[in-house]
Amino acid sequence: MQAGDAAVETAEPVRIGSLDVRGARARIEFVDDDVVMFVHDGDSEIEFSSGLGGTWRDAIAGAHEIAAVALMFAEELGRRGPRRCG
Repeated sequence: MQAGDAAVETAEPVRIGSLDVRGARARIEFVDDDVVMFVHDGDSEIEFSSGLGGTWRDAIAGAHEIAAVALMFAEELGRRGPRRCG
C-alpha cells in the first residue's frame, strides 16, 4: 500500500448525478474489445465497464451486485405502488 491508498479506501463516493428511472434506457456496446453497459434517462448517461484493475471475477461480481440491487429497487417501487410513484 502506498501513502495515498488508505485515504482512497476510506473516502465516501462522490455523487456525480442522478438518473430518472421513469425514462431509463440501457444498452450494451463493445468498446476496444471490452463489453460496456450504458444507462441513460435522456438527459444523463452512465457508463459501466470492467475497469482497468482487478479481475474478471471482480467485474462479474460487481455486475451481479448492480443487477441484484436494481431488482430490489424495482420491487420496492412496485410495493409502494402508484399512490407514491405517480
